[in-house]
Amino acid sequence: LGAGKDCPDMFYITLSSGVGGSHIINGALQLGLGQAPEAGHTDLFVIGDHHRICKCGQPSHAESFLGTEGLSATYARIFEVPTNLTPDEQYSISPKMRDGIKSHHPKWLAVQKKYSEHLAGFLRNVILNFQPKLIILGGGIAFGNESLLADTKVSLKDLMDPRIDKMANMAHGVQLVLAKLQNSGIIGAAKHAFDHIERN
Repeated sequence: LGAGKDCPDMFYITLSSGVGGSHIINGALQLGLGQAPEAGHTDLFVIGDHHRICKCGQPSHAESFLGTEGLSATYARIFEVPTNLTPDEQYSISPKMRDGIKSHHPKWLAVQKKYSEHLAGFLRNVILNFQPKLIILGGGIAFGNESLLADTKVSLKDLMDPRIDKMANMAHGVQLVLAKLQNSGIIGAAKHAFDHIERN
């Protein structure tokens, strides 16, 4: 079901308050030692940007750039406003960005462009480490956000340009799409649980 219905090898990414990831190989969810991987707590090196401290306490994790708090930090930097936003203010940034993109507001366009560049860096890591056939973007920041998807595809293509990236061939054939189901991560987890019960 959903965007990954007919693909047995994929990586699902949630972009919301945090950053989550699920890796599917041959139709089976990969659990390692029994826990889902913490993709959001992997290092993300961003050229020309300041280090950010992740909520886990470590510097420059993907979540500190791509979660709700990370998006808010990018917004604050571009709009030149204080970074000490309340949680409600942070959660309002994503829908405001969508509205700003629709009205072609230059600063909101800059926020989304910078976010897409951060996301492209994370996607490069996913591609190199997991080599999925399909990457699905879901969560409140990404769901239904065709404009963000388009910007991210451009940023990823620029980042993995074979003229500057010797690993660019790794991205060949990888598809990047949006989730079709609004709560796809929860639905997928429920399906995995039911499948596990049926097998046992």
